[in-house]
Amino acid sequence: KMDRKIAILTLYYRNYNSGGQLQAYALQKVLEKAGYDCRQIAFQRDRKEVALRKIRSFLRDSAAERKKFFLARANRVLRILRREPTDTVTFRKFDEWAERIPHTETVTRQTIGKLNADFDTFIVGSDQVWNPEYVPMTFFLDFTEDGKKRISYAASIRQEKYEKKEGREIRRLVERFDAVSVRERAAVKVLRDIGVGKEITVDLDPTLLLTAEDWDEAAVKPETDQDYVFSYLVKDPRALDGIRAFAQERGCRVISVNNPGYVTRDDDVFLRIRTGVGPAEFLGLMKHAKYVFVDSFHGLVFSLIYRKPFLVFGEKTDDRKVTLLELAGMPDRMIPPGTGKEGYRFEGMDFEEAARRIGEAREISMKRLFASI
Repeated sequence: KMDRKIAILTLYYRNYNSGGQLQAYALQKVLEKAGYDCRQIAFQRDRKEVALRKIRSFLRDSAAERKKFFLARANRVLRILRREPTDTVTFRKFDEWAERIPHTETVTRQTIGKLNADFDTFIVGSDQVWNPEYVPMTFFLDFTEDGKKRISYAASIRQEKYEKKEGREIRRLVERFDAVSVRERAAVKVLRDIGVGKEITVDLDPTLLLTAEDWDEAAVKPETDQDYVFSYLVKDPRALDGIRAFAQERGCRVISVNNPGYVTRDDDVFLRIRTGVGPAEFLGLMKHAKYVFVDSFHGLVFSLIYRKPFLVFGEKTDDRKVTLLELAGMPDRMIPPGTGKEGYRFEGMDFEEAARRIGEAREISMKRLFASI
């Protein structure tokens, strides 16, 4: 069984998002530790393929959603225009991280089929891998030949429903899978709605299959010895004023990190990491923080792994965060986006109980993963 050669397809190639790179690293590492020969597929997406799908989705959005979209785009343009040297080193840190993960040669939609000659098992998972606004049908393993093992692990959809035509194609492809695993409960409903009849399990994000000790091996210690609050607000920096006031009261600095391209200026409270923040630096910043404020799913994951007093900004409709917070027994840790300092509460966080619950779920997910291979 261990002589199986496994290829993983996820948003790995040129993905400059810490969560995306950390989940890619985690699944490969878990399988490698179990003795499997395993590679990430360096798949170069053609973004034009999904552009039309994105536009159709945008046209269906409410006026409020569209406004949010335009504001985010405008902010992004401004950030790119004032790009600073910290961005360049951050991109380099991401590239170095990705290079360390065992991977195939770079392939495209046209050339990915040749991997059938090298691998007998293909796993797709996890972050956004079944969201048609991000990925083509390649991520439903449409290129794999008969006789190959097809598995999804903790696949995340992030859509409330599929369009009719794509839904028919997705159902046909998913029915070919040997095992289907998704990351959040809402994804089960989306697949059932298009007629997928197979057993579907809900499993932990790959990052939660590794322990804090495992992650310590990859973490880089921050370049400061000062006490700091770590802010990882990927989508919505509105809370930064409240975080600043909160840190000042506690005599802490604030280290605020977003995706590359986002710059928080140095001042008497904010401290900028000038040597760049890739996934390894992100882990170190999480591990050594006094308090953590996040709005991303993986920000929440690492707050739990490193047992940090944390708050996560989000809406009750975000099933990814809600599923994980309920599993950890901390449903009250989520607060509405933009909440100010008066809404910050850190009492009564039972990390022992959260670790016990996550540990049990980890055991179940690992068993399922290895049984499916």
